[in-house]
Amino acid sequence: MANPNYWYARHFKDYAEKTAHLSMVEHGAYTLLLDHYYQTGGKLMANAMALLRVCRCQTDDERIAVQSVLDQFFFLGDDGMYHNKRADKEMGVAANVSAARSQAGKVGAEKRWKNGKEMANAMANDMANAMANTKQTVWQNDAQPQPQPQQHIKNPPISPKGITQDQVEKPKSKRAKASETLQDFVDRCKAEGVKPIPLDDPIFDYIENVGLTEEMLVLGWFVFKSRYLGTDQKQKDWRAHYRNAVKSNWYKLWFIGNDGTVGLTTAGQQTQREMEAVMAKGGQA
Repeated sequence: MANPNYWYARHFKDYAEKTAHLSMVEHGAYTLLLDHYYQTGGKLMANAMALLRVCRCQTDDERIAVQSVLDQFFFLGDDGMYHNKRADKEMGVAANVSAARSQAGKVGAEKRWKNGKEMANAMANDMANAMANTKQTVWQNDAQPQPQPQQHIKNPPISPKGITQDQVEKPKSKRAKASETLQDFVDRCKAEGVKPIPLDDPIFDYIENVGLTEEMLVLGWFVFKSRYLGTDQKQKDWRAHYRNAVKSNWYKLWFIGNDGTVGLTTAGQQTQREMEAVMAKGGQA
């Protein structure tokens, strides 16, 4: 089998001991023959013209050097090919190392993906269970109508002409929602016993409609918090701000292919590994 990496171990001490008697031309012929041997996976045809072309021979001295090297370091096998015992051994070692590394890489990748998926599922389940057992306070969007406070009348005197406008207490104006930092918002959610992103938040309907997963939502929240926690930036509605981040894919964590395939981008996979490392150290997503 050909070496896919096109490299081979050159043990210069062993080589020097066995080739000290060779001329410079013979060294060149041996090197070119070995290069071709490793590159083709041990296929060195017993064809004089082909071998001379491999070694770029131009003169009679060069042709003699090629034949001398073949006679000293190669033997003709039953398959009609020239073989070199040391090169065959090195290719076997290289193939075993390459296969072992490939298998180790596959096992490591499968383990990382399995652990990442299990962790994301566990986080999503824990969040869902905690939210389901807690009475949620749903904040309405600014565009939605708000209930108006009931008007109270302080014992207005009844007159034949009816109640005058001055006798009716005017309703107090609704206080606008104050801006706050993300840290203040998270702290307030903890104090009120609610989650920053409740299960009945519209974002869950959105990701279901477009085909995103809750694991992706968790990754988005991880980046969102890392960008805003500890900063002085304020928002009136952090939930709405997070919904915008998900819908516009601000952090380029996922993609949707033309065939509808949904997956993580390179940035998404990097974030997933970063989150796994933080969780492994006892942090929070």
